[in-house]
Amino acid sequence: MQSVIYDRFGLGDLSDEERKQIENVDDTLLHYEFEELMDFPIFDTPPELATQHDFSQKEFVSVEQEFLGIFYSVY
Repeated sequence: MQSVIYDRFGLGDLSDEERKQIENVDDTLLHYEFEELMDFPIFDTPPELATQHDFSQKEFVSVEQEFLGIFYSVY
């Protein structure tokens, strides 16, 4: 299934190393999101964490405003 997604977005020519890097990032995010939201770790040994993320609940309107602020500051 992941190959179909890569092909759809023009990433079908990724090397095995690049695909492994994406898999590692996905697994790391999954682990910490699940641990934070479900209070249950996915892996016995947590993956390396490069930064702290804020998984707290926020109102949709504030998330939308934050996103638009970032978007318009770039474009």
